[in-house]
Amino acid sequence: RDLPRRAQPRELRPVERREIFAPFDAYVDAVHVRHGDHVAHGTLLMELSDPQLDSMIQQCEGDRNEARERYRALDRSGVGETLTSSAVDQLRIAGERDAIREQMETSELKLRQLREMKSRLCLKSPIDGEVLSWDVSRSLDRRPVRRGQSLLQLANTAGEWEIEAYFEQHRLSHLMSARELSDAPLSTSILHLSDPSREITGMVQEVGDAVRYVDGIGDVVPVTIRVTIADCPLRQVNCGVSVKVACGRRSLGYVWF
Repeated sequence: RDLPRRAQPRELRPVERREIFAPFDAYVDAVHVRHGDHVAHGTLLMELSDPQLDSMIQQCEGDRNEARERYRALDRSGVGETLTSSAVDQLRIAGERDAIREQMETSELKLRQLREMKSRLCLKSPIDGEVLSWDVSRSLDRRPVRRGQSLLQLANTAGEWEIEAYFEQHRLSHLMSARELSDAPLSTSILHLSDPSREITGMVQEVGDAVRYVDGIGDVVPVTIRVTIADCPLRQVNCGVSVKVACGRRSLGYVWF
């Protein structure tokens, strides 16, 4: 008889997923997407602002412009190039020019860094995908956010899907033995908990190498199961599923007892 091994119920999810985080403390100025929107790579998702950063850019621009005017004033005066100027004056003017030039270069470098930081406040999609987050505008628009705060979740729902199933540690030995004896990935039978009449198939992609403790289950090992889009008619993100892995054949008495 076939020897199935059942994993704890888990969730179906797209393989390619991205989470958008706040690059630093800021305010949300505008949200351009909502739940269910399909976006292309590079689509503008959200615009943030940082008044302190804007002030630093303005100050740096002022310092750079002031240094430019001082440098131009030295050029217009022509003091350092007249035959009546002493060697001391010429050395002083040359020293001032070098100092002002260094100040301009420093200001330009700092300004480029600040503008690069400001450009990071325009959050764009890193993938072609779908917006998974709910009520984005209501929860974030015109509100402050902290550095590292999760703002948005995206997923490529048109690509491959997977399940990270949890197998109890004491049940894992049959799965590992079956993988060693099989030349092909182990097949799985997957049922949607919301519609058990629909069964799809998958393949064991990876078995975790570390044991986790999960409340209500105990010690488990994560097993990643890959599902192709053609075999997945109900592509609902995070919908519950039940998984059984075919671990080969054993005698009827072995399976029952």
